[in-house]
Amino acid sequence: MSSTKKIIIGILTVMPIFCILFYAYLVFSLAINANEMTDSGELTSPDEFLRSLAPAVAALILGILLTFGTLIYYIIDIVKNPKFQDGGNNKLIWILVVVLLGTIGMIVYFFSEIMPRKELPPLPPNP
Repeated sequence: MSSTKKIIIGILTVMPIFCILFYAYLVFSLAINANEMTDSGELTSPDEFLRSLAPAVAALILGILLTFGTLIYYIIDIVKNPKFQDGGNNKLIWILVVVLLGTIGMIVYFFSEIMPRKELPPLPPNP
């Protein structure tokens, strides 16, 4: 696996954390500023309040989609990993870690299994 692909996978692995943090920031800032917005007249109807929640909902949906996408990628990677083809329980343990711990388990798997992988040399041409 090339280092560029490893970097992209690493970014996609930690991106849900940033999406959820951004979601929490938007919701909490909206909750804190809701009273001020009502007093100043910026927020006059429930529709305007719901429209102001749209970026937070978009960040939450993006975080959920990234989490499920990377979860599927990691499960496929664990199943196809030649290191776990010896018949031991490592494959099952890693799948449980990734599924039960979510993004934290994916980060642990990324740094312990994906980052140390060496890129395979190209095959010599057939004569």
